[in-house]
Amino acid sequence: MGRATRRVANGCLVLLIVPACLVAYFWYTVWHAGHVNSEREEDALASVLQGAREDGDGTARALAASRSTGTDALTGLVWQHTEAPLITYDSARRAFTATAFRSAVYDEEALLFVHGGPTQVQRCLGFVYTRRADRTWTSKVTVRDDAVCRPSERIRSLTELARTRITNMYAADLTRTGVRQALDPAFDVREVVRKGETATVDVLVHDDVNLPATVEQCYRFTRSIDPDDGEHSATVVAATTC
Repeated sequence: MGRATRRVANGCLVLLIVPACLVAYFWYTVWHAGHVNSEREEDALASVLQGAREDGDGTARALAASRSTGTDALTGLVWQHTEAPLITYDSARRAFTATAFRSAVYDEEALLFVHGGPTQVQRCLGFVYTRRADRTWTSKVTVRDDAVCRPSERIRSLTELARTRITNMYAADLTRTGVRQALDPAFDVREVVRKGETATVDVLVHDDVNLPATVEQCYRFTRSIDPDDGEHSATVVAATTC
């Protein structure tokens, strides 16, 4: 009787230990995967900030080395280095401010029944370039709220849409009227200049989602109209005014 009781007791103990071990294993697996993913996400975000600071310093050096002094040319220089969809200039502070999302990808550890794999993280960043009295430029990069960058992302999408449509237009239609017909009301076509075998289109791109606080940015599109030129892809650069 005593042996039978002990066997039953041991069996019950095993039945208790096995689930407990499984629970402990699953808990550790979840904790470990979460810990690894948190570290990888932090490293990815750190790389975003590091890359932004390096780009900021590079842009400041390019501004200092530029022979151009006009705000349009300098705005284009900031855009080329940061690819920020929104760039403003404060003449009183002699400062350019650019806002844009920057992203990085890290490999997420699988979590139980959830598949891992490449995961993207992003930060809304503000780039401020200020001109000193000695004509050098300083760069400052700050993390902003995502809401600050959402209008700039919509401006980016609209600008790419305009570039695609201008690229696909017939050369004969690259007039102010023709471009207006090709673009929707989110675009204010300011000027179209045809010179030689090139057409230049100045467009004010609007983001009206957050009315009445409309966000807008000028862009200059350039496209070949040479019938013998097989490459008609339009190039684009940001400008202060158009």
